[in-house]
Amino acid sequence: MKRLFIAINLPDEVKNRIKKIIGDTADFRWIPSKNWHLTIVFLGNQPDEAIIPILESIKKAGQNFSAPAIKFEKIILAPPNKEPRMIWLKCAKQTSKILGEIKNNLENNLIDNGVRFKIENRPFNAHLTLARFESILENFSPYGGSPVGRQLPNSPISQLPISFTAESIDLMESRLKRSGAEYDILTK
Repeated sequence: MKRLFIAINLPDEVKNRIKKIIGDTADFRWIPSKNWHLTIVFLGNQPDEAIIPILESIKKAGQNFSAPAIKFEKIILAPPNKEPRMIWLKCAKQTSKILGEIKNNLENNLIDNGVRFKIENRPFNAHLTLARFESILENFSPYGGSPVGRQLPNSPISQLPISFTAESIDLMESRLKRSGAEYDILTK
């Protein structure tokens, strides 16, 4: 069994621009840039024999659209409308709409190819997870202010938005370790 998901990986130049925005402070458990990706469909644990139907589903979905334009527009505490546990680089509404259509197409192809997974029935909210934390209170400054406001006061936020064209949609494997998740691209 492999823990799988379908994602868009970021080009190195985009990762470098994001690194400049968030800076190099240690107040949060920042996700290493090598692990940055936009998850489209989380498939969970899958048997090895499911890999070929998944790859066929990705290929078929790719025939129905051109490479999507991705636009990151703001940094937010997340998840929205819940107790914050993460910092996201949120995509523009148009990006979420386009990636939501790709997600729906992929899910339909996966179902047609007999791949079993849990479908999320909420609107697709495209984002890049930058950091994780247990409690927002751990990261408050004794001088007040939000963790994001404190964390990023001197960052070049003016460098947002960041846009790029997705090069591929990849099948990814996630291996959970004590040091954090490690990801491998299975489609290249």
